[in-house]
Amino acid sequence: MGSVAMGKVRVEAKVTNLSDADALKTGTIGPEPVRSLTVPNALADSGAPTLASPTSVIVQLGLVQNGSKRGRTASGVADIHLYDVVQGREYAVDVM
Repeated sequence: MGSVAMGKVRVEAKVTNLSDADALKTGTIGPEPVRSLTVPNALADSGAPTLASPTSVIVQLGLVQNGSKRGRTASGVADIHLYDVVQGREYAVDVM
């Protein structure tokens, strides 16, 4: 049985503020105020239950902190701030 090469997977990811997208669907707002951005070289982790984003992306998307929890990061155990969800291809995820 051969081995499979493992490595980092980088993708172009479009992230959108889900509250804005929902407001667009209901007609509350038009398409211009929907906050969205494309991350050209995002690191994809298929096993991650959350999306880790730099503060600059969270601010650009206008996400609102909705909680926090203790979690393990690359730097060790820390308090992780959780923000509104963003819409992915087929699912929504919490942002930390």
